Amino acid sequence: MIDKVVILAGGLGTRLKGILGEMPKPMAPINKLPFLHYLLNYLSNQGVKEVFLCVGFQHEVIVRYFGDQFRNIKIFYTIEKELLGTGGAIMPVLSKWREPFFLLNGDTFFEADLKSFSEAFFKLRPLASLSLKPVFNQDRYGAVQLEEDKITSFIEKKFLASGLINAGVSILTPEIFEGKLLGDVFSYEKDLFEKKAATHFLHGFVQDEYFIDIGIPEDYEKAQREIPRRFFTQTHSAKFLFLDRDGVINKHLPGDYVKNIEQFEFLPGVLDALVQFSSYFNHIVVVTNQQGIGKGLYTEDDLKEVHTFMLEKITEAGGRLDAVYFCPSLEKNNDPCRKPNVGMGLQAQQDFPDIDFKQSVMIGDSMSDMQFGRNLGMFTIWISSDADKIFNPDLVDLRMDGLKEVANLLK
Repeated sequence: MIDKVVILAGGLGTRLKGILGEMPKPMAPINKLPFLHYLLNYLSNQGVKEVFLCVGFQHEVIVRYFGDQFRNIKIFYTIEKELLGTGGAIMPVLSKWREPFFLLNGDTFFEADLKSFSEAFFKLRPLASLSLKPVFNQDRYGAVQLEEDKITSFIEKKFLASGLINAGVSILTPEIFEGKLLGDVFSYEKDLFEKKAATHFLHGFVQDEYFIDIGIPEDYEKAQREIPRRFFTQTHSAKFLFLDRDGVINKHLPGDYVKNIEQFEFLPGVLDALVQFSSYFNHIVVVTNQQGIGKGLYTEDDLKEVHTFMLEKITEAGGRLDAVYFCPSLEKNNDPCRKPNVGMGLQAQQDFPDIDFKQSVMIGDSMSDMQFGRNLGMFTIWISSDADKIFNPDLVDLRMDGLKEVANLLK
């Protein structure tokens, strides 16, 4: 499979300027995480290893957020100091890569199967291959004419009762840029695809998958609902749920520990969320660090009383927890049971042998929780409503305010 991707991420976001201000469009927040975060997460799940981000406007924001690595993807940058068009922005990439690569737009998401797309490309070896999506009754995009698997022409935007559109995921070869020089200003759509369609072999690969373009306010608002839900329910087959306790189920006491029932207070919406989770997940377990025991601030019997109270209230509300695991060790001891170490997860799998970590979700309010989930190969959801809280993007798949918001994804 082709494992290299170029993403055009230099967009000004003119139509979203009233919403984004001076933020670069690929960093537009989608439920508290940048759109580009979801796009790179999708690519990571598809097996991509290297990505070139072609950036320009406010590129520092993008570089600061992602750095040179995101999950298992190595990130490189080309910085466009002046507008060179969509084609000119790609030219610096060719000095490093001389093999076919995927090209994506930094403001569209098409849930293409990149492996099958790659296989179709290598069977035919065209100059370029475009992912095409069937659409009905639309006038926002130009159409693509396809004869068998060859693209013959491109049609300007007009009303389409039905047809195929370029879904924004393409495979390009360096050869298609023949005659173009570094610094040239040109459009790959107009000056390469459209001009060469009649005389060269451009391949069209049809996939009827989810597609959204956040470039206009209406679809940007739609993306707030649809993209997090798809990542939770579509890109990950979730059957098992792991929860941290303090800050997720009950109120966290800053600088202190919940030592008794009087100090235990459910967070808003948690009981209702657990009712929904109970009908969705095969197993729900709590994994909680409780080093207050190691510090001598309360005992295991005190903790057991708190957990008995918690379980009773959850059961009365119609929800369930299948097990609660805790680690009483001090952080400095680096006990295998203490998150981010995976001991409690392995104990849960021993008690419930059907647990598959690749079909599991970890919800927590700390990077330690997120690292625990990553260490076991889980999908991770970070609970935090603090917009300025520092976190590691590599460890987080979704960001939510609380369990009720997560439960809403299941509706």
